[in-house]
Amino acid sequence: MTIFRDWKRKQGYDFSDRTLYRYLNELSESLKIQGQEIEVYTGEFNKKTWKIVHAQGAKELNISDINAHFLSKVFVPKDILKIKKSSFVKFENQFHERNSKSRLEYSVDAFSMGLDSSGFYEMQYSKEQLEIIEQVIWAIQNKRKIVVEKLNDYFDSETDRVFEKDMLYPLSLLNHRGLLHLCAYNETDKKIVVVGFDAFLQLNLTNDIFKPNRYIELYNQFTKTHFGVSQNIDEKVYQIELEIDQVTGHYISLFFWHYDQRFEFRKNKKFRMTFSCALNGELVGWVIQWMNNVRVVKPKALLTLVNKIHQECIDFNNHNPSLKHRTLFWKEYVG
Repeated sequence: MTIFRDWKRKQGYDFSDRTLYRYLNELSESLKIQGQEIEVYTGEFNKKTWKIVHAQGAKELNISDINAHFLSKVFVPKDILKIKKSSFVKFENQFHERNSKSRLEYSVDAFSMGLDSSGFYEMQYSKEQLEIIEQVIWAIQNKRKIVVEKLNDYFDSETDRVFEKDMLYPLSLLNHRGLLHLCAYNETDKKIVVVGFDAFLQLNLTNDIFKPNRYIELYNQFTKTHFGVSQNIDEKVYQIELEIDQVTGHYISLFFWHYDQRFEFRKNKKFRMTFSCALNGELVGWVIQWMNNVRVVKPKALLTLVNKIHQECIDFNNHNPSLKHRTLFWKEYVG
């Protein structure tokens, strides 16, 4: 109905919502399209939606379609597959009812033997966490603000800049490094935050509506200035240049890491990787994970951070001091 109101206003038509409702009801009753019909759904606050639906089942699926469904399940975390098993079974039963059963069963048998996921670096979700995820999905679909009621005791709010009682505008869900994250605008800090669902213990869904389109550009800017989703140590954006050995460089070049990444294979038989972003813990940890196969060419600030943390790891393992949680926001790292 909102779409029709906007259309009516832009076209300069002058008639009431009551008249528009009557027109739409008459249309839904009289319009006859072969294989289709109009259904009316009544949602929250008596909001009505007119939708054209196919009266008959979808076209028959082929082997490629069925394979695509089962292939997609490999990318779903194992705990979600287990907890949501009945939902996946419902979809597959629909395949049985609407398409060739023998063809489907052939694909099911083949994929049950031939596809699996290691589950490595994958969040282990509880039923409670999935309930929170479904709450957020509803909030995104209905453009509702969320209040953070309770965070995990082990969550580092100073690093990720989300605190209890913060008001968040949920924009999207992001699967990053095996963990589902909430991308949102934080009303308190007036900034985009990306927070893993391991952080949330309780959220409060409000009836306050917001307009997501207002925050798309801000989110796009976030993705351009961040390596991954970790909080940047400051707002300065650097031109990153790395030198990588031939084997590791070829492997790294096969993956997406940042929106403006560039790879060049040089005459010295080494790869040169460049991109622009601010510095954060995810970037430093990513460089370190490649051990002595990656060298920081520039900026100096990144090289200094990598060397400091390398040295601290050496000192820690040699002298066995007490364990303490530290991030790049720790004062000795940021100056």
